[in-house]
Amino acid sequence: MAAGSLAKTRRKRSTGRFEWTEARAVADRWEATGRWPDATAPAPDPGESVEDQSKIMIDQAIRCYLAEHKHDAENTLKRYGYIMDKVRAYSEHKGFRFVEQ
Repeated sequence: MAAGSLAKTRRKRSTGRFEWTEARAVADRWEATGRWPDATAPAPDPGESVEDQSKIMIDQAIRCYLAEHKHDAENTLKRYGYIMDKVRAYSEHKGFRFVEQ
């Protein structure tokens, strides 16, 4: 069972799952789409990928950060670039795509 508000609509809906992790995955899909499913529509497949466009990707955040500091001193920019390369490598190693992860 999932309960809450999506798109300013408060509802309770059955996820159709018994295990907590599976039910949580279904609720996460609903949150990612930002709306409740139709009453006749089946619950989304937990293996199905739905991307939330409001989330910021790590690569995008790094590009914006470096662009914001483009007028800093040359050595400062080199250091920021080095640190951002480390952040990018770590997030790729862990499989992170979004800043919120």
